[in-house]
Amino acid sequence: MQEEPKMMSQSKKVLPVLILLVLALIGSILFFSWRLRSSSEELGYGSIDGNLNLIQKVRYSVQIYLARESLINEKTPSDLKSTLEIQSGETVQSVCNRLNLLHPNLDSKLCRNYLVYRGLDRKVEPGSYSIPAGSPAFQVFQYISDPTNRNRSLFIYPGWRIEEIAAAIQMLGLKGMPAAGLLEKLKAPDLKVRDELQLESGQSLEGYLLPGEYIFEPNASSDELIWQLTMPIRGLLQSGKLQSKAQVQGLTTHEVLTLASIIQRESLQSKEMPRIASVFYNRLAQGMPLQTDPTVQYAIGYDQDSASWWKPVLSMADLQTNSIYNTYQVYGLPPAPISSPSLDAIQAVLDPENTDFIYFRAKCDSSGLHDFSVTYQEHLDKACP
Repeated sequence: MQEEPKMMSQSKKVLPVLILLVLALIGSILFFSWRLRSSSEELGYGSIDGNLNLIQKVRYSVQIYLARESLINEKTPSDLKSTLEIQSGETVQSVCNRLNLLHPNLDSKLCRNYLVYRGLDRKVEPGSYSIPAGSPAFQVFQYISDPTNRNRSLFIYPGWRIEEIAAAIQMLGLKGMPAAGLLEKLKAPDLKVRDELQLESGQSLEGYLLPGEYIFEPNASSDELIWQLTMPIRGLLQSGKLQSKAQVQGLTTHEVLTLASIIQRESLQSKEMPRIASVFYNRLAQGMPLQTDPTVQYAIGYDQDSASWWKPVLSMADLQTNSIYNTYQVYGLPPAPISSPSLDAIQAVLDPENTDFIYFRAKCDSSGLHDFSVTYQEHLDKACP
């Protein structure tokens, strides 16, 4: 009978302690919330995610408050850009670990804690991210959790003309790319680009944007984009190999790209490109017109019926199109390339087969390959039934 009053007495002593602990917990939450709100407003590293539960809010608030100086003061090098590839299905901790490998001063645990604190851990998506140089840690963490900051990938297909390339670029949604004006810059590049490529005034970049994949940062300007697009051809020109081999064939580098662009449109089969090159060399040597359909297609331009820049079937009237690009009417090479030639097409011009072929036509087996002939009668005999 003596125990019950004793237990009640102990309970009365414990209750105030619990109340004090709860009040202390609430006070600490309010304090850290106030301090973090004040710090985030002052320093700009953001507020806590409202979806976190009470315990999580306390935990991450304390951790972020204690690490606030690192969030602000730890920065990426001002003279170094790096790229972080986030893989599909990768955990946030794994992403932060690899970011730490790129920049050891950006703590991987702080990275994860910050992303959870802001609720950004749910927004990390796969892609390639170019880490901004000279940025504080919290901005880097924000950057890799914003999918709009993903680098954009452009693939230029062999045989595309610059209008097709410009349309593909516009679809990338680059932040620094104006809605209009890109095509005009491709048709009339600035002096720096022209000097690098040895282009004459008024000459476009048609044929100088080589096929392949190009990666752009989301804020790339049109000037930065064009400089990057011309890197492969500038590399070829700077090596001197293209010029020296072109001289062997009696061509300028511009003429090599022009002939290669025609060959590219005639066939996608790399193995027969040197043979097609030999046909055109033989025609030029005999003073014959090249009589190649792709140049007429280029002269015609966009075809409304097929919704294509390359009209699939040419009529007899099309072959009479009045244009300096129409090689049925104009002898020799057209004045400039008509498409983006692949390295295989360029190599075919520089190292053609040695043949007597004058004519070629598509085989009748849908293989995409061609039959070659020396005489016109032989060429006619190979017509599809």
